[in-house]
Amino acid sequence: MEVKQLKEFIYREFPLAQAQGVDIVRADDRGLEILAPLKLNRNHLGTAFGGSISSLLILSCYASLFYQMEKEGYHFHLVIKEESTKYLMPVEEDIRIVSEAPDANLYSSFTESFKRKGRARIQLESKVLTKNGVACTFMGEFVALKS
Repeated sequence: MEVKQLKEFIYREFPLAQAQGVDIVRADDRGLEILAPLKLNRNHLGTAFGGSISSLLILSCYASLFYQMEKEGYHFHLVIKEESTKYLMPVEEDIRIVSEAPDANLYSSFTESFKRKGRARIQLESKVLTKNGVACTFMGEFVALKS
């Protein structure tokens, strides 16, 4: 799967992503990076809306895991089970989110469990990066289910 195909999938299956102007800048074995314009995700103060940030953080982890599993030929559905977001500073620019791929050993345990049981859980992290540093951090538990 290429970045273009991933973006088409995300736009088709998650209409909010298109409304938010999500652009997938990078998707590879190291993780995923997305951008979303502030003008489509702002609040009344002219900073990024917390709800937009939250949905983008979830989407970045989802898309990163989806990309990896799809590339490896798994047939699955992903859902989020639990999440926690910390808002450290306002975001006053276009939203840039990086979701790092999980540690190779953790991912291997996850896929082995998925193959054996038809379901598996994994903790993923992402963050909002700005010119002033990390503005938000996210940790979520995602569940893969065989389709």
